[in-house]
Formats: sequence, structure tokens, C-alpha cells
Amino acid sequence: MTMATRNEIFTQYKKEYWNASKKRKGAILDTVCEVAGMLRKSAIRKFRRLQLKGGTCQEGRGRPERYTPDVIAALKWTHRAPASRLSALASEETPGLGPGSVIMV
Repeated sequence: MTMATRNEIFTQYKKEYWNASKKRKGAILDTVCEVAGMLRKSAIRKFRRLQLKGGTCQEGRGRPERYTPDVIAALKWTHRAPASRLSALASEETPGLGPGSVIMV
């Protein structure tokens, strides 16, 4: 069974599942699991994802990475720079810090 077929099965039953009583939801889950060949808990999760997808749910996990152009340039520079240049830059930017220094926050 393809994913497209499974998605069709879930879209067919989703409105009825969301508005059903607990007893009717059990019957719908039995039908969907038998037809789609899925486990019961997987079907419950799939219905839940479909319900949340209509809202503000984003694809993927975590926060999207947003970098300003100056940060992107700095990351590209540090990726190409040898370690000796990075340590020299760090000592210029933070004059009070040296080996063994402690930072108090």
C-alpha cells in the first residue's frame, strides 16, 4: 500500500473521527487499522497530526535557523580560517581573557 493510498483513507475518515464519540472513534480506528494495515497507536498519531496540520504547525522539528547577513559572513570566515587566526582574533576581541581565565556571569 502506498502512502498516497493511506493518506486518502485518513482524509476520508478524519472529519468523522474528530467529531465522533469515544466509542465511535474506536470503531473508526478498527476500520482504518484493518484497511491501512497500521497499528492502532500509529493511526491515532496520524489523525492527531492531520488535525494539527491545519493550524500553525510547522513542518520539521525545532526552531528555524535565522541568521543575519553579518553572522553568515562570520560563520563562513571562521569555517575557512585556520585556528591560529581564530585564537589571535579572540585575544584581540577579549583583551582581559587569557589561558586559564574565568568568566563570571
